[in-house]
Amino acid sequence: MKDKPFKELLVKLDTELVSTVKDDVTRHLALLRKNRVDFYGYAIQTPTFTNVEQPIAIYNREGDIEEDNKDSAYYRYSVDEWQNYENNALAKTTTLMSTLDEQFKQLARNPDDDGKIDKYYPKVYKLFAQALAELKAEGAFPEDTFLIVWNEDEELLVKFAKQLNATKVAKVFAEEFGF
Repeated sequence: MKDKPFKELLVKLDTELVSTVKDDVTRHLALLRKNRVDFYGYAIQTPTFTNVEQPIAIYNREGDIEEDNKDSAYYRYSVDEWQNYENNALAKTTTLMSTLDEQFKQLARNPDDDGKIDKYYPKVYKLFAQALAELKAEGAFPEDTFLIVWNEDEELLVKFAKQLNATKVAKVFAEEFGF
């Protein structure tokens, strides 16, 4: 397999994905604010690590945590326990990712893909995190909002927790999830 089409796909990811995610998340945050939804945590998640065509936005509010679990870091930070899944909040990102992922799958059909799968999917997640980090730096999220790109790669989860949150929160997250 030639590397040029793959490199071109990665360039397209770099140039289009972050801005598209930022636009979608900005629209979603505006809708949440308009509806006076106060949340402490916000995440981007995909159905599986290698199924990135349909990213969704997820948020959680203090009131979504059951009283018995209020002091539990697990229930606070585990997106799997969160209550508010917004399947259509990242619509433009979904359209872009469907196109890019189809192109990637065409390039990766060759069994000898030179490790391209190991490069592509982590890059997608890193760009999701970059978009959230940029939005946080621009003041789109309150400073104490817990942010994460939820995925199946423990190493990436810890990296994103550190990248997107205060050191104390990232440490509690890492300790709770045993990484």
